[in-house]
Amino acid sequence: MKFRTDAHPNYFAKPETFAAFIDPQSFGHFTGTAKVNGGYGMAFFKASEEVEIGENAQITLEVRPPGQKSLSATLDIISIEPPENSDPKNSGGKRTPNINVHYVNKDDPYFIENNWNELDVASIEEGQDEINIFVSEENKNLTRLIARAQRKNDEAVRNVKNKYLEHISFHAFVLSKNKPENYLAEEDSAISSETLDKIRSAELFNASETVCGIINDFFEVIITESIEEDESVLTK
Repeated sequence: MKFRTDAHPNYFAKPETFAAFIDPQSFGHFTGTAKVNGGYGMAFFKASEEVEIGENAQITLEVRPPGQKSLSATLDIISIEPPENSDPKNSGGKRTPNINVHYVNKDDPYFIENNWNELDVASIEEGQDEINIFVSEENKNLTRLIARAQRKNDEAVRNVKNKYLEHISFHAFVLSKNKPENYLAEEDSAISSETLDKIRSAELFNASETVCGIINDFFEVIITESIEEDESVLTK
């Protein structure tokens, strides 16, 4: 289940500050895993084998900030036939890959092995079961913002990095799906892999400049999106 929230990500990693329920319980259960990054979250549930097609239930997510009022949201769900390509036993079917986002700094092996520098932004490695998005912490557009945030506090740094990661990783993923060769006419010359890499790098750097420009324009708003200063509101 995907959701949006402005609650602090740490809340969703602890059972004492986050809970998820299915009503009726016979429908299924929460697996105990929930992840939040940049305001976007995902909670994992497993349906019971006895559930009939067309059966209805409700999922409730509840955040319990220490010393504050609990916040919750409820969503109606219905069981349906699984998609034809969702059976992991069917080797010919496609499975939705897991998407993992990684921040890498100059000491990270990935940063070093790929000879990254302050101009590099992000890259994607796709496998059969997962997609890994690597985002550089050393990009010069980002480091200028981080330096500004450091003059505030650690929470400001975290908020800026999360906002940047959210937008850059999305842009990198979309860019990876846009294959320039698909737009070439048959008579056009093929584009070399070296040229494609340069085009993608330039696109990502432009995206980095744009994202950082937006964050800079709304800097004071973004850095105050903190656990201490804002009442956390969970929304579906």
